[in-house]
Amino acid sequence: MRRALLLISVVLVLLVQRGHAQQLTLAWDPTPATDAVGYKVYARPGSDPVQLVGMLPITATITTLNVSYDTPYEFWLTAYNSEGLEGSVSNSAFGRVDSPAPPPPPPPPPTDTEAPVVTVSMSRNGKSANWTMTATAVDNVGVVRFLLLRNGQAFYTCGASPCAATIKVGKGTFTFTATATDAAGNGGQASQTITN
Repeated sequence: MRRALLLISVVLVLLVQRGHAQQLTLAWDPTPATDAVGYKVYARPGSDPVQLVGMLPITATITTLNVSYDTPYEFWLTAYNSEGLEGSVSNSAFGRVDSPAPPPPPPPPPTDTEAPVVTVSMSRNGKSANWTMTATAVDNVGVVRFLLLRNGQAFYTCGASPCAATIKVGKGTFTFTATATDAAGNGGQASQTITN
């Protein structure tokens, strides 16, 4: 003879607690039914059909379920006996996990106010009128542009240190200047005067 289900109306308290990441935690008071052997957990995600999402032992009073972001869920439980017969459906509990906020943008790079430190050296190529100008620069973020000038007139540019150029120089006194600009737009310069 088949045993009758002795489960009384099971009124379970389901608490939906926001969990970590894509999880919701359900908690309930245990059923007072003496013939219950476990619980069945049901869920309805959004407007989808009801799904059986878990079967738990009678000793359980809490479970954590994986869910999709931004989807409302309705949950409820039933207690069942050893014959698989289910008692009354518990009250519903509702929950939703919102998508995490996007990470904040990275902080802007620190403002660089340090100018490159520039050095200039001039060397004559033997007894000819040709001179080689070499400019170097040291900077905390790196030099991106050199400009070499003779008496204030630009005659050569380059983008790396050292920057060197050979120029023919006539008779007289000349001032050679090197300006260096770093990635933040800071500029430094140095000069050397020669007499040919």
